Amino acid sequence: MSNELAVHVDEVGIVFGRHRELLLKSSYQMLFRVDRDVLVPFACEALAIAFTRGQAVPAQELFARVETARREALENVCRMLHFRNYSNIGIDGLELFFNVDPGLPLPDAEHIEWLARETLPDPSLAVCEITEGVATSREQVRAFAVDMKRIGVKIAVDDFGAGESTLDRVHLLEPDTVKIDAGWFQAVARNPDASALLPDLFSGLRDMGCQVLVEGIETATDLAAALTAGADFLQGYYLARPALAGTIFDQAPLDIEVLLGENLKLVGANGR
Repeated sequence: MSNELAVHVDEVGIVFGRHRELLLKSSYQMLFRVDRDVLVPFACEALAIAFTRGQAVPAQELFARVETARREALENVCRMLHFRNYSNIGIDGLELFFNVDPGLPLPDAEHIEWLARETLPDPSLAVCEITEGVATSREQVRAFAVDMKRIGVKIAVDDFGAGESTLDRVHLLEPDTVKIDAGWFQAVARNPDASALLPDLFSGLRDMGCQVLVEGIETATDLAAALTAGADFLQGYYLARPALAGTIFDQAPLDIEVLLGENLKLVGANGR
């Protein structure tokens, strides 16, 4: 690996990277499972963040700064950081969601298998999110998903409702989880006629063997809409913000009634 892109370990065991002037770090955002009247942390999504001159550079801006020829290498380094820092989260049995961009050359399945076996208690705790984007080949993306399942890694379709992430992609990849795009969900949830269709959509996805994760839970109203629609899993700033590897993560369940407040009456009779 060139001096421009390297991986290091600090004095307390946190793994970080460097790319030119950028310091690369892993952060993790907790994902929650709906369990009767509480939300239970069951997984985290790994997110890259960079720092330059003390200023944070969000992941989208980070990858935009890198020339196309080097982006694949940067993606691989960030993925390695996320796996190697898993032990620093400190919550037993937590699933690790990590991203793969189908617009880039797909990563080697054997390398991901090695990472999962070396860093996780069980490879089945790894969940590969195939992000929204145009792939060079439907067949290649499907073959990649099949390879992930073969090595014990689960599949999630990311950003459902946006761009290429449609029912067609769900049929193609047969994922374990469908992540509902935050912007799409918020727009639908704010339209009474459209939101009335969400329970049937979520039920249909479950009939296809998928669990439904709603992203972008930023307010109590968003939470009420997701619960009313029957979401299995939830993610968003209202529940937990991303935090750097090495942070002490809170694994206590969240009380739904407290989170909803005055929005409690909006939740339909779905047992939650």
